[in-house]
Amino acid sequence: MFKDMDVMNANSLSAQKKDMIKLTGIMSFAAIIGKIFSIPSMIITAKFLGPSLFGTLAIINLIISYAGYTHFGLLQSLRREVPIAYGKGDKREVTLIKDTVYTGFSILSAFAVLGLWILFISGVTFKGVLDFPVLILISLILIANRVISFLKSYIKAEGKFMIFDSTLV
Repeated sequence: MFKDMDVMNANSLSAQKKDMIKLTGIMSFAAIIGKIFSIPSMIITAKFLGPSLFGTLAIINLIISYAGYTHFGLLQSLRREVPIAYGKGDKREVTLIKDTVYTGFSILSAFAVLGLWILFISGVTFKGVLDFPVLILISLILIANRVISFLKSYIKAEGKFMIFDSTLV
């Protein structure tokens, strides 16, 4: 009887490995196709924007990229600690972790946007690139990016989507 269960577990594990290899292949192929399509889109973007506006776009992307590091590991702790709390069967701890990370992440995100505004007010404009409408646009993009980052981490922590993190950039 136990031997039959071992065979069933081995077959189930083998099927999981096959599914995982297939999914990895599909995701790798999709990433390669995405990179191939991004090359012409960057060339077209550079052609339409010209050198100065393309530089402006690069500075904006750099600001948004650096602001992504202001979470100080809270998102990774959310992904790690929520499944552990679910494993213990403690839904109250899950809520506490989620609320704590959300609060800390919101405060850190507000500091990132506030820091950008303080730089602007103090005269840092990146040689005239950063003006008021661009600053508002960057602030809105940062806020949207931070909301997406939190939701992505929370959904992954809940175990709802296993490949969600690698598909959304």
